[in-house]
Amino acid sequence: MYGIYNLNDVGIVVTRDFPGTYVLSRDGTHADYIGRSDSNLKERLLKHKNNGYYRYVWFDYAISPKEAYEMECEWYHRYGPLNNVFHPGVPCSSHLICPICSFSHHKERDTGRMPGGEQTRVELPIK
Repeated sequence: MYGIYNLNDVGIVVTRDFPGTYVLSRDGTHADYIGRSDSNLKERLLKHKNNGYYRYVWFDYAISPKEAYEMECEWYHRYGPLNNVFHPGVPCSSHLICPICSFSHHKERDTGRMPGGEQTRVELPIK
């Protein structure tokens, strides 16, 4: 995982047009949102930058949409992002299953929330 970077620097620090997964944060300590791009990570992060809601980013490149999805699932379950309402969706036209909880697009969506509406948050690795 690369980062922590200021989201304003995405155009400089994300140098490849590859698939990838990212963590966005407002405070630089906790994961607020985890997402991915199945085709162009840099392009996706520039959209978040222009939105202005988050300040910090961690990311990693993937060699395929499958790898990006599996990484997104791993980070989603590890860091408990509060702004992800649903479990990560599978890439288009795939029948992948989450390597952590076996979620698939054929099952009812899980909110990722713990019983009682709570969700655990884990601090991100700051390098």
